[in-house]
Amino acid sequence: MIKKCCFVIIIPIAISIICLLGILIPLSFRALSSERTCQEPVDGFPQPGTTAHIITSNGLKRCYLLYLPTGYDPSKPVPVVISFHGFASIPSGHAAITRWNAVADSENFVVVYPQGTGFPLRWNSFPSASWSSVDDIAFTRDLIIELEDSLTVDKSRIYISGFSNGGAMAHNLACELSNSIAAVGIIAAPVTEPSGGCHPSRPVPVIAFHGTDDLIVNYYGANLNYSLGNARKNSLSNSFLYLPASKWIERWSQRNRCDPVPEHLPPLGHVIGIRYKDCADSAEVIFYTILGAGHTWPGGRTLPGWLVGETSAEIDASAEMWAFFNNHPLNNAP
Repeated sequence: MIKKCCFVIIIPIAISIICLLGILIPLSFRALSSERTCQEPVDGFPQPGTTAHIITSNGLKRCYLLYLPTGYDPSKPVPVVISFHGFASIPSGHAAITRWNAVADSENFVVVYPQGTGFPLRWNSFPSASWSSVDDIAFTRDLIIELEDSLTVDKSRIYISGFSNGGAMAHNLACELSNSIAAVGIIAAPVTEPSGGCHPSRPVPVIAFHGTDDLIVNYYGANLNYSLGNARKNSLSNSFLYLPASKWIERWSQRNRCDPVPEHLPPLGHVIGIRYKDCADSAEVIFYTILGAGHTWPGGRTLPGWLVGETSAEIDASAEMWAFFNNHPLNNAP
């Protein structure tokens, strides 16, 4: 007879492994959108709307979706938001979930949706765990160069956002490409430190969101290896380790040399926010906890499936991120 305590340990681990390996989640994401994908690249000068493009980075052909707002004027520099999809998602699905395009039309900025590699599609946000051998930091650097060459980009206003595995990638980019990125927005991310540690060359403004009922990326972090048995522990020693949301947020406040005591923001229903202020270079850090929310993009398109959980309608993450981004340009941009 199996003891009850075994279920307490095994069931959360099984859920995490199933979701992270993309057995259930791809069905939810892929069902959202079957419109344009990166398999339909176009040549010539981009036009307003969504187009697919391919670049070569480190010998690999990589693709991305580009959204130009209806008011795009090539004679005027515009901000850019590069938004990274989650594990097993696709760029068009991520665009549908985040609704970035609507904000871009309203505020006149460009949105870029890069595509990960492998199957299921993913970002190399866990380099110490052999998650992937692809250099996604170099890819992002090459992508920024491509955008600056092909569009009229405001180099002081290049921003990064990401969801889940893509949010962890956004965190790593803030550590590694802080000289090019003005600010980052991170949602429901399993954040780990880069293998060499996080050492940005400048303070980086950060805004983040995480639901307390996230069954896929635990709000309180995860260290699940101890229960997988010694035979498998070594091969999975880093695969499912990530920091509590409050911990990696606190680390950014320390990197940015903020006042260690955060300000509590006015609650918005089930949304509780804190702000670390009085930071070096005005690089504030804002973190929203969404009580009862799941593995979702707040204010975004609702995903099917009980594992995904509730999507908050009390705060619009894309609109909030843009307001934050707009207040934090990169000083002395290259």
